[in-house]
Amino acid sequence: MNKNDLTLPTQDENSTRKLGLDVLKIFLFIFVVLLHINNKEMGGAFNYAQGNALYGLKTLESIAVIAVPCFILISGYFLNKKTKFQINKVLFIYILNTSYCLICYVLDVLIFKTQFTANEFVKEFIPRNYYLNFYSVLIFISPLLNRFFKIKQKYQIVYLSTFLCLFVLFPTAVDLFNSLTDNNVIFPWMSTNGDNAGYTLIYFILMYLIGGFISTNKVRLKKYITLPIYFLLTIVITIISIKTETIWNYNDILVTTSSIMLFMFFESIDSCSNRVVSSISSCSLGVFVLHTTKFVIPDILSCMNMSKYVNDNTFSSMLFVVLSSLIISLTCAIVDYLLRLSVSPLKKKIMNISFIKKSIIDLDDPLN
Repeated sequence: MNKNDLTLPTQDENSTRKLGLDVLKIFLFIFVVLLHINNKEMGGAFNYAQGNALYGLKTLESIAVIAVPCFILISGYFLNKKTKFQINKVLFIYILNTSYCLICYVLDVLIFKTQFTANEFVKEFIPRNYYLNFYSVLIFISPLLNRFFKIKQKYQIVYLSTFLCLFVLFPTAVDLFNSLTDNNVIFPWMSTNGDNAGYTLIYFILMYLIGGFISTNKVRLKKYITLPIYFLLTIVITIISIKTETIWNYNDILVTTSSIMLFMFFESIDSCSNRVVSSISSCSLGVFVLHTTKFVIPDILSCMNMSKYVNDNTFSSMLFVVLSSLIISLTCAIVDYLLRLSVSPLKKKIMNISFIKKSIIDLDDPLN
């Protein structure tokens, strides 16, 4: 079995895997789990933390909030040369998402005695994970987006600067104004609800283009510049979060900038990845799906007795969130790897179905 059978569509199969970016992906899926453990409506750590402990968790939140933007930067970095529409990539994401959701729903019914209903069972076939929905669209339209990189570099800079002003800088100013003055000003050019804190396809496309721009134009910054800037911005974000949590919006200018800085730091590590690191990093999409199911958060998390450790004690609160993030993310990664290993032969057969292989359109084909 070829090890590429177990990789995810976030990296060009023909490109050399980079150790730095594989290590970054591991950090990122741990960060995503941490964000959801903190989340008041999911893990709920923010509901229990008090006083200085809450500030400690806000520091962790500010460190980890760059997870999703960095994932999209990585996608743009590796997929910017793609010219073919391939439905098999999107189909793979759907099958993986649906399979894991069904497995977790059944386990939830069997272990935690959740009442089985046909309605809930059918819902597991409907993609409800916002990230996977946006990501699937992004993967599918990437050949169109990649036409952007064929124009002159100076025009790329002009367009990206304009997009950053419209969809990052201006929304940041509006969100800060609203939160600090108790107003509700909405500029509906992104959606009727405003910028939706960056949870939009527009922002995903923008970060994809930035990742591709860094790759195609070989943009480089020194390690001793990028990492200190990331930590400095993290401190600023943490301080501002005491007053307003809109600073954690994905499309906030500080979050966007710190995402780019951390990405460029790991991208500058030129060593080729080894098999162990690449195998773990390839589980990122599986971790995204598995940990967001009710079986993992909040059911399994509730067994850890969070309220006992997350309280007004800063050290125990932060330690609990970090350790539970590591345990959940690495457990999900192991489960994902083993499941994909077991179904790899079936996946190859599905991807070789004729109508799927024929549904490829090459934009660089002169006949199209």
